[in-house]
Amino acid sequence: MVFAGEAYNVEQGVSNEAFVNERSAVPGCVYNGSPEDVTQDGRRQRQHTPGTAQQMSSDLVNFAAFMRLSAPPTPAAMSNSAANGAKLFNSVGCALVTQQL
Repeated sequence: MVFAGEAYNVEQGVSNEAFVNERSAVPGCVYNGSPEDVTQDGRRQRQHTPGTAQQMSSDLVNFAAFMRLSAPPTPAAMSNSAANGAKLFNSVGCALVTQQL
């Protein structure tokens, strides 16, 4: 969740529950509350409106869930050159000292 929070703050400029400070807050020019993105728990709203977990969660939590639940890319089929490279990699012992994922 730290990666999602930092990316949201640095890339989009939105303060959030993980990174509560504005990136380039100029004193006297910050008119909105901080953090800008928060979990909707009813305490910050005048009227509590229940919703789904996705609707109640902050953008940060939804970004982190999206990244966590996204599947890794499917490896492409090996070409002849890649197969020869893998064979050489294994034959010289490199496979013994690296971890296959």
